[in-house]
Amino acid sequence: MIGPFEFIYRWFVSLFGPDLADYLAGGICREDGVVYEGSNLYIPIGIVALAIALVIFVVYYYIVNSARFNKWWHWLVVMLFVGVAN
Repeated sequence: MIGPFEFIYRWFVSLFGPDLADYLAGGICREDGVVYEGSNLYIPIGIVALAIALVIFVVYYYIVNSARFNKWWHWLVVMLFVGVAN
């Protein structure tokens, strides 16, 4: 069964390739094909990505956000930064 993080990351498999997608799902490439023996790495990667996003948004909202930085494009810049960081 595909978990929620794997479902989301599989949308972007064209960016990082099917071999890495199989490896992150726990696959080990053998001569006779892909055997799923490893652990699913999508869950820890997804949790770390969510934690990074949450920390950056909380820091921006409670520490940086002021009247000077309260424009919609400031949030856009922060979201782009989160995307690059993740």
